[in-house]
Amino acid sequence: MAHLLRGTAFITGAGSGIGADVAHKFIRNGISKLALVDSNSSNLQKVSESLKQTSLYVELLTASLNVTNEAQVNNAVQKVATNFGRGDIGVNCAGVGDPGKPTHHLSLRDWQRAFDIN
Repeated sequence: MAHLLRGTAFITGAGSGIGADVAHKFIRNGISKLALVDSNSSNLQKVSESLKQTSLYVELLTASLNVTNEAQVNNAVQKVATNFGRGDIGVNCAGVGDPGKPTHHLSLRDWQRAFDIN
């Protein structure tokens, strides 16, 4: 079977939702090396285990980090380069929903958090 994708992918927000689904689709379509990051380490571990069951050949690099912390993100990207040689695809799926209030009713802290993550 011909694969649609090749190489290494780096996915933020990979511990659940769209990020986890993208990781699964990528390995089904030829990606052999995945770097997965999320702030929730237990969710990230579950997704990692599921991916290993889906493909015996996938190489995984996982890290629990805060995407608003530039140093943590830079460190993760450097680990991808060191461990996999390069990164070919980057997908940002890290995100938070709003608390159900109009923007002008949000506290500055809540608005800033959503802005920084999304």
